[in-house]
Amino acid sequence: MCSSDLFKDTHLQGYGGCRTVFGLYFKDELVLAMSIGVPSRAHTSKGKKVLEIKRMSSKLNTIVMGGVSKLFKRIKKYAVDNDFEIIKSYCDLRWGTGKVYETLGMTKTHETKWTPHYIKGLKRFRNQTLALKKEDKEKYPNMTEREIRKSQGYNRIYDCGHQIWEYLLRHNE
Repeated sequence: MCSSDLFKDTHLQGYGGCRTVFGLYFKDELVLAMSIGVPSRAHTSKGKKVLEIKRMSSKLNTIVMGGVSKLFKRIKKYAVDNDFEIIKSYCDLRWGTGKVYETLGMTKTHETKWTPHYIKGLKRFRNQTLALKKEDKEKYPNMTEREIRKSQGYNRIYDCGHQIWEYLLRHNE
């Protein structure tokens, strides 16, 4: 199994784009992987060179004792070798507590409040993709975004917010 298949099969957000993936194998089988890349939203880097942990997942029904620490150690080396200043990751509070990042020595910088999403049938849409646009305002001048989307068959739901975690790199690591 390759990393994209592992993430598709085991990560709630699927594969996602990344720069590279580090993995641990047992008997030639990928059992744990962490993908990294640059942040999707450049403004979140605030002028720093940031490397983001994009995905972290293990084979179903598999625990790799110490595996996340081993992969994070390798990611820190990669980050230092490539002149990154910060490693960053996000914890979706619907599914996690952030404990793994604390264990890795990362610092929680802040939490976000809930974010609205839309659902239609069995598909979920990020709120940004259905945000009110100029053409919506022209076509529906007296309706809110929520009212417009409701008339189009969407229902609004809310997540639980996110934690933002950072690890400041010391280039002597």
